[in-house]
Amino acid sequence: MNSIKIISSIFVLTLILSGCASKDKEPVSTNASSPVTQIGSETAADNTTPATSETGNIIVNTPTADSTAASPIEITGTAKVWGKTVNVDIVNSKGDVMISEIANVHANAIGEFGPFRVGINYAFQATKEGAIRVYSTNPQTGGPEHLVEIPVKFQTPE
Repeated sequence: MNSIKIISSIFVLTLILSGCASKDKEPVSTNASSPVTQIGSETAADNTTPATSETGNIIVNTPTADSTAASPIEITGTAKVWGKTVNVDIVNSKGDVMISEIANVHANAIGEFGPFRVGINYAFQATKEGAIRVYSTNPQTGGPEHLVEIPVKFQTPE
């Protein structure tokens, strides 16, 4: 019985590790307790690849990596998170949070995937590049978890 558990554990670990070695994703860590998956220039030429957290619990469909965002910017995806909400931050190229919003995850129950969508208006004059960060809040530590960061360009008024 124990040998079945050990073999199953090795199999699961192998699957997890092989998924982390994907060439489409480059893990970036801004905080040791908060793994980030950043989709950058390695993304497919059509830039339609969704950005996914390292854990797979948050998938961001729009915006896509390196796209140009116009106000209002719409952030959409699916998530399986505690509390059925995700935090959405717009950050500048230095990583400073410019705007922070919360989006409801429309799942049938906690522990199930559900879609989320939030529209954010902005009027940046000088901020031309930055990122969209989508994450959930860990109920025990209060810190971010399942963090996804998507680099974008911001359309500014001329």
